[in-house]
Amino acid sequence: MAVPVEEKLHKGPGVRRPDLTEFLTEPFAARMHVFDDDPAEVVLAKVVWQVSAVVRRVTRDPKWITVLEAMYNLPRDPELTPLGLTGRLTLLRRRHGTGWDTSTTNTRLSELRRNHLFGQLKGKFPWPPEHEIEPLARLEAEYASLRNGTGGHQTYLLPESAFGKLIAGRNGAGRGEVDHALLAQATLHFAVSARGNLVTTTTADFGENLPVFTDAGLLREYLAAVRAPASDVPADAPGRKILDILVSAGRIGLVVNPLGGHGAHVGQHWSPADLARLARR
Repeated sequence: MAVPVEEKLHKGPGVRRPDLTEFLTEPFAARMHVFDDDPAEVVLAKVVWQVSAVVRRVTRDPKWITVLEAMYNLPRDPELTPLGLTGRLTLLRRRHGTGWDTSTTNTRLSELRRNHLFGQLKGKFPWPPEHEIEPLARLEAEYASLRNGTGGHQTYLLPESAFGKLIAGRNGAGRGEVDHALLAQATLHFAVSARGNLVTTTTADFGENLPVFTDAGLLREYLAAVRAPASDVPADAPGRKILDILVSAGRIGLVVNPLGGHGAHVGQHWSPADLARLARR
């Protein structure tokens, strides 16, 4: 008897399989509101959006959100993307250490799959709003082009954990050109509003800034801490693209990991003038 797609979507490359459109059965695709004429990046964006929502209905624990997202290969993470299921879970263990052993993780995942996930995936899916799917599809297309070497420039993405540790504690003296280069090579996580705009913050001391984060977990913690509206959704993009956008705007600075993280006690801040100066070098 064939295994239902709902019970094997997490296996192998997860949602990032090259044959995703063909892999989805017609009934499953229809319930996810995936249509025959949807481009590949739209299909992937819809599947990622729907599965992400299922994950958050199953658990609100940041650790298990991270594990389940990796299980389905949801993040645009150049280290996770090419790995199979076992490889992705092993990578989480290397990144996070104690408490993330695959033996413990697999036991809990089996329980979540049997008792919650499969049932949710076999149920009714909400309509995915265009204002969220369109920016997600653009990000997926850009990520695919970078991985396939077809982007407008060559970008090397650092693993998130490595970048977070490199940037931590380098505020003030010693940062500058080096950290600017690291930012350009990293995947940065940020919030996008319901209208598809970058979500910035404004303070009396620093003016308007874009908060960005070196991994998705830190972004989730920040959104919870500031009680962000539900319409602010997580997104990510190559750091070079974010820097180019801010330099073009000319009036928005950048703050990395404003709540700390990876050993940093405060966020690292670049003013609009800092970004413009470093971009000219």
